[in-house]
Amino acid sequence: MRKGIRTKTLEEGEIIPITFDYVFCNIFNNEENIIILENFLACYLEVPLEKIRGHVELLNRNLGIEHKKEANKQIDLLVDIEGEKINIELQNKMSEGIINRNVVFACKVHAGQLKLRKEMEKRGSYNRYNAIKKTLQINLTRNTNERHVKESYYLTNEKGKILTEKLQIDLVDMEMAKKICYTKSESKLSRWCTAFLATTEEEFEKALGEDLMEEEAKELLTEEVTKYSREEEVVEMYSEYSREELERQSVFEERLEKETKKAIAKGFEQGIAQGMNQGILQGITQGIEQNRIEIAKKLLKLGLSIHEICEATSLSVEEVENLS
Repeated sequence: MRKGIRTKTLEEGEIIPITFDYVFCNIFNNEENIIILENFLACYLEVPLEKIRGHVELLNRNLGIEHKKEANKQIDLLVDIEGEKINIELQNKMSEGIINRNVVFACKVHAGQLKLRKEMEKRGSYNRYNAIKKTLQINLTRNTNERHVKESYYLTNEKGKILTEKLQIDLVDMEMAKKICYTKSESKLSRWCTAFLATTEEEFEKALGEDLMEEEAKELLTEEVTKYSREEEVVEMYSEYSREELERQSVFEERLEKETKKAIAKGFEQGIAQGMNQGILQGITQGIEQNRIEIAKKLLKLGLSIHEICEATSLSVEEVENLS
């Protein structure tokens, strides 16, 4: 067995993280666990729990297929709070393709409100466009390399003026939230993100603390995470998923190592040539540096995050950002 690949059992004290799709959907898209979702949304929306208690309704996640060749359009979680729609999407990796897909999902959810108001319009001069309420898409992501835990996006003009606030897309970087958790910048949202990412009971319990949510919701969430971490079939699915992720990472690392060796060799050759006039040491350094930049540009086109590119090339965040 290759080192690092999970077996079909978990170590003592280990849990399957909530970010595993199967666990997330089964916990949060479940009427019996609605109090967990209510507690999370109250925290996220920064409103009193009493304001949304009993008003959260789970909706059908299937956006519908318009053409036979279309891919499955099932979203992760869709809820209604007194007419406002909240779509929660969970992604372990973000790419341009995923962002574009989620924007389409958000627009379809928002446009779907028209269908729900046709009957009201028939009864009088009801303006169903003005009656449309807000649609919020929450993208729970990892390594988006934003400067903040949460960033909100709207339709704007070139000067940044917002056209409408009725369609909002949020990117939440759970990894960044985990890093700042338990510091002066700590927030309850950061602790939720840390709980989502937790892979051990100790880390999970520490993130929940005593004041993150109601005791009943906390006990229920703990029971659900424990249950799925002990179910053989779920553990097997998680192990297989982890193995595939590790293999993809190994392939990437092998490709990166080859590209790096080529870059160093090319840089050495360029350095020797430049060294004829500038000094060998300076020439080699400049040659290698230039090829690091070329590699970084290629990795940006492949959709890797700035954090991953910095680790691969040893360039600074500022240097990589200047390339994009």
